[in-house]
Amino acid sequence: MLAAGSAVSAIGLFTLPIQMVPVAQAACEDWVLGPTVFAFTLDQNGLDFDTYGWSGKSITALPSGAPAYATMWTDPKSVGPVTGNINGRTITMAVNWTEGAAKGTTSTFTGQIADDGTVKGTSTGTPGGNTWTSDPTAKLPRCNVAAPKPEEKPAPPPEPPKDAITVTFVRTIPQSTVRVESKANIPGQCVYNATSPGLSPVTVNFDIEANGSHSFAVLAPPPFTTWHVVTSCKGDFNGQQVEFGHDEQDVTLTS
Repeated sequence: MLAAGSAVSAIGLFTLPIQMVPVAQAACEDWVLGPTVFAFTLDQNGLDFDTYGWSGKSITALPSGAPAYATMWTDPKSVGPVTGNINGRTITMAVNWTEGAAKGTTSTFTGQIADDGTVKGTSTGTPGGNTWTSDPTAKLPRCNVAAPKPEEKPAPPPEPPKDAITVTFVRTIPQSTVRVESKANIPGQCVYNATSPGLSPVTVNFDIEANGSHSFAVLAPPPFTTWHVVTSCKGDFNGQQVEFGHDEQDVTLTS
């Protein structure tokens, strides 16, 4: 299409590059043209046609706002206003020639868009032929394909319970009562260990239920002595032994 190409260069327009349609999007029929020239040629005699004013799915106006028009490269060239639209893969156009060799006549064009963006079709009112083929300028479909959802990160594993026990004392003579309360959602085994210089240590092992409590009696510390008491509770959390409670305090007869 040398003649058409020369005319396009002269008015500062250009033909859009080929854009292939990925197989994954072949089912999308949202084809578009523009914003510049759509050129095609009669198969029988090589007569060139250019249409200007495509904007997506219809012929509206040139980017400058000037009316859309078509050129048929007869001698002298024919020019006239053009209308057209795209429906799926089907293109239809109509031109009323107002200047040149075809002045006073009308041409119509119907074509089908191929996967590579080429358009082939038939025409009426075109001298010397009635089938035509375009350059591959129909654009990639504008499919409203939803963006892939970001990969959901797995929820972080639950944290094991910790600092979940409270140890209190009811001080009496000769025994005191120890109460251990657990806020952990797992059962466990606990060790109570009380030490004081010069005295035998006191150790008590006991089980405690999830969110449960346990009480037991121990000898009260002698006057003027202090027990250092450490209570530790451990249990199974998702297959691992964890310390879910640890309490340390100094205990006297009065405090």
